[in-house]
Amino acid sequence: MKIILNINKIKKWLLSASNKYSHMILVNDSLNNKVIPFYVLNSNDVMKEIMILLDDSYIRILEIYNLYMDLEEQLNNEITFNL
Repeated sequence: MKIILNINKIKKWLLSASNKYSHMILVNDSLNNKVIPFYVLNSNDVMKEIMILLDDSYIRILEIYNLYMDLEEQLNNEITFNL
């Protein structure tokens, strides 16, 4: 995935997330043909948020970043799914 999407753009999205978020989920919005970040609030259950996203037939989850883990390490992975 990171080969298709500019890693610098992903890094920018990760670094712009405030400390009120626990995760950033990259989703492909097939209606708009765009990859967009979806941020999960600390107070929300990440699995419930994933299930909500999966219920939308136009959304495909590409990667999941845990904002409490080392971001560089996650960026260096081929595909990232860190809950």
